[in-house]
Amino acid sequence: MSETGVLVAFAGPIGSRKSEVSKAVAKALDWPRCSFGDHLRAVAERMGGDRNDRALLQELGQNSVQTDVDKFVGDVLGDIDWSKTRNVILDGLRHAEVRHALLLYLRARDVDLKVVYVEISEREREEVELKRGVSLRELATYDRDLTEAQIYDIIPAYADLKVKGGWPQEYAVDTIITRLNLRERPQSAAHA
Repeated sequence: MSETGVLVAFAGPIGSRKSEVSKAVAKALDWPRCSFGDHLRAVAERMGGDRNDRALLQELGQNSVQTDVDKFVGDVLGDIDWSKTRNVILDGLRHAEVRHALLLYLRARDVDLKVVYVEISEREREEVELKRGVSLRELATYDRDLTEAQIYDIIPAYADLKVKGGWPQEYAVDTIITRLNLRERPQSAAHA
């Protein structure tokens, strides 16, 4: 059994179902979960903005990455009590710069980083977003944003595992847990 913990970061395009998969993995393992998107929604609310305005969230995220990526990562992971857990699920990895900041942050805590990239066909992705009330025109606008620039070409190269967003959720969860040997991780820092 490994003495280090693991943070599993989920990445994928808008509509790939990465958030649903990350929540299901966190629940199956009983690990804490945090999200860049949840953090940015809270920031938007504190500013008096609409927490559901994706354009605002993209702007806030890009600004956070460009201004102080280490602070951004620290803010998102700051609520984790690392003395009680060695393992965390993180949703919403979108930038190579964030991955690098995560590696530095986690190295100081003796925690490994694993990246799961959730792929989905364009047709399935459009169906997901249409069901969420997002028009294809809006989706195309979101896809052109700078925050999405690395999600198709750069981030997949860092993936330790790729899964399909269209897979049945139970199968995706089992595949992730098994292929990344997540059940073999110590449950708390006290066990390390």
